[in-house]
Amino acid sequence: MRLIILILLLTLLFTAFTVFGILLYKKQERKWLSTSASALVVVTVLFFAVLLNPPKAPQLTKVDVETVQKEADLIYKGVAQPKSQENFANPVASGEGAEAAEVVYSVSDGQAVQAGDLLFTTVSKSESNNLQLQFAKEDLDDANNGVNQAIAAYNKTPTPENLDKVNQAKDKAKQAERAYETAVASSDQATKKTYATTSGKVIIDKNATKDKPMLSVVSEETSIESTVYQEELGKLSVGQPVKITVGNSTKTINGKIATISQSPVASNSKDNDGQNQSQFAFTVEPESPIHQGFNCQLNVVQSATYIPQTSLVDDQHVYVYADGRIHLKQVVVQLDSSGARLISGLSEGEQVVTSATTHLKDNEKVAIH
Repeated sequence: MRLIILILLLTLLFTAFTVFGILLYKKQERKWLSTSASALVVVTVLFFAVLLNPPKAPQLTKVDVETVQKEADLIYKGVAQPKSQENFANPVASGEGAEAAEVVYSVSDGQAVQAGDLLFTTVSKSESNNLQLQFAKEDLDDANNGVNQAIAAYNKTPTPENLDKVNQAKDKAKQAERAYETAVASSDQATKKTYATTSGKVIIDKNATKDKPMLSVVSEETSIESTVYQEELGKLSVGQPVKITVGNSTKTINGKIATISQSPVASNSKDNDGQNQSQFAFTVEPESPIHQGFNCQLNVVQSATYIPQTSLVDDQHVYVYADGRIHLKQVVVQLDSSGARLISGLSEGEQVVTSATTHLKDNEKVAIH
């Protein structure tokens, strides 16, 4: 297109000079005309050549950049559970000793208890234990009566023979007393007292089968249980702050991570990207109680700042983009499973180059993709 325009312009120019030449020729000025026409043609050609083919600007290296900013909060789902719960099976229904026959409660359903409070007593109705105690008591009574009779006979007739009978009767009474004490101890073992080891509210189910607890002590404090994939496990730590949203409420409750499991609760689980990963359990303690069983959203606050590992020039420097140029800056980073964690050297909002860093120079002009 440019060539066509140039030809048309030259044609018009040549025509104009031809007409002009004819007029001058008649006046005998051919030499001046020839010189002037040649110069004008050259100037005109150069002018249009420059006009139609301007010099090209130098090509700038194109780079990708990423803005330095703190990690977004990690979001998980969880369910509020009692912080602690102690369950007790029915000793009769569970077959805990075939002789167990009766449970005597020392607390009522819904009662608040403290650690160390007596919850219930299991009373055994063992026939053998009762008979042993009965026989031992009868033997002890007989032995004591024998002592009394021997002493009375000696007082009536104080002979050495009667004195020996007194001593023999006392020895027999001591043996009977020891046998009775053994029988009492055996009988006491048949009565078992159960105490609370934690504080909370009592829940009683007197009709519970062996698969369900007869009595539970449930903490009124709650914790929220959730799981995290192995990829993000390194971003959680005990004591880390968490913002909790209950159900569809817009109100948030502050909390913190209380525990993190060191062993996976599930392996080869597919994450949102379809990748197989292990899952680890963690719990969050809210600052105020949450109704047990309520669903919660957990926003785990992230204070760390990560930059792409591709932005590192030599593990200690990055290129920062500003006003069309790049500038080499020293940084301190810590590499972990999540990437390059920024320790110092950059401010939030700065843009770091993430591509072609090995071919760039400090203060070089670049263009962004």
